Amino acid sequence: MRFNLKDYLKISVLYTFASAFPALLQLFVLPIIEGEGRLNAIDFSQMAIAESISTFVGTFILFSMSGAISRFYYDYLDNKKGLNDLFSSVIIGILFRGLIIIGLAVILGDYLASFFSQDSLNEFSTYGYGAIVIAINRAIIVVTTTLYRNQKLVTRFVLINIALAITRTAGQLLGIFCFDMSFIGYVNGAAIGGGFISVIVILLVFKKCGVKFSRELVAPLTKFAFPLFVFELVKWGVLFADRLFLESSPEQLGIYDNAQRFAAGIYIIFQGLYGAMQPDFFLYLKKGVENTIADLRRLSNVYLLQAQLSAILLIIPVIAYIYLFFETSLTTSGTLIAIIFSQYIITALNTLFSMPIIFYKRTDIFLYINLLVLAVSLTINYFLIPILGYYGAIIASYCANTLQLALFIYLQNRIVKIKWNYHKTVTVPMLIVSCAIIAEFIKVYTNANYVVVAIIFVAVALLIICFLYRNEIKNIIFRLKDKLIIQSNR
Repeated sequence: MRFNLKDYLKISVLYTFASAFPALLQLFVLPIIEGEGRLNAIDFSQMAIAESISTFVGTFILFSMSGAISRFYYDYLDNKKGLNDLFSSVIIGILFRGLIIIGLAVILGDYLASFFSQDSLNEFSTYGYGAIVIAINRAIIVVTTTLYRNQKLVTRFVLINIALAITRTAGQLLGIFCFDMSFIGYVNGAAIGGGFISVIVILLVFKKCGVKFSRELVAPLTKFAFPLFVFELVKWGVLFADRLFLESSPEQLGIYDNAQRFAAGIYIIFQGLYGAMQPDFFLYLKKGVENTIADLRRLSNVYLLQAQLSAILLIIPVIAYIYLFFETSLTTSGTLIAIIFSQYIITALNTLFSMPIIFYKRTDIFLYINLLVLAVSLTINYFLIPILGYYGAIIASYCANTLQLALFIYLQNRIVKIKWNYHKTVTVPMLIVSCAIIAEFIKVYTNANYVVVAIIFVAVALLIICFLYRNEIKNIIFRLKDKLIIQSNR
């Protein structure tokens, strides 16, 4: 199977839309629930803590079974019964771990919540169980859509994501406007709304696959997934632990988290792009790097081009959206969009260089990489956040992601040699990231208008990309001209 750019672009658009739709719908909800007489930056800080809890416990509940399903699916291509038993076992495992987390929350929830400085966060029972249910819902949907993605059941993938987005959003709005105008209504409404789709998915899975838990099938998955689980814990530490450090400064946390909510939309777009790329990428590796290197390079270059354009082109529209539709101090989050969005370019690079490591089942090395990365992130957060506020969190994230990238590149080359085009896969993306950092320094130290600085950065980044991909752009232009000439002759 050769790399087909046209087919890849079609499928990547569908996956990206389906993956991004829930996050996009959430972003439209935020201005509705924010403003005078509604929620403000402090309420958003409480939502941030609830989301941090949900994501943390969700890491244990999921236990990286999405990564395991994604890889082990190829071992069951010709064994339908084995795949059904495997999938049923994974879903049962998620539900079991979810019940364990709920039991631990009953015992320890109020005690752990007492460490928060905000009184509203001390009453764990009002929002904590809702956060755990959200985590269970998310784990079920992630595993199911991962399997559908590998099976290329695009319609099911799209429908589940859209249905989840609609029911979860409806639950959030009902929770806030009909039950409790606070983060509590938001969290519990999301749990109930998302739970509706999760129950339907569970019933459909058990109807098709049966209700079976096989330790023999799950054992190799668990061994494979454990290092990935540690990786997810590290990712949580890098992406969410900063909220805990900022919790005692609620307004700063609300502003910072609002910017990160929009950035999370970028990450979800990346997941859609990854969903389109990963099956073909793994198949090329399975056929042998030496036989498919041209296709691997083309596929990877297109993925990174899409990722960079997604992050860069959305900066100005998001800044404008925040400026126009937010009313409270949350408008300040618009000043952070350029620097926060740009760091996700490094995330896209990490995803690319980690894929060969995952395919060759060398997830054991993730353990050492990610423990080091987590230690660096937590240390920088601890020392810099009290001094620099949310800029301390941003610096920690950049340092952690860059260190992770360097280690992934080194170890990937130790496992399998791939002749990447490093100009496209490392040099230019990191040059763009460096431009974002320089632009942020200029903005802060000269007190320049953040919109003007962002426009200049976006223009420079696009010029760099156009220069790098000038040959591809020329080919596209020539193809369009040929099509127009053919159509005019008709």
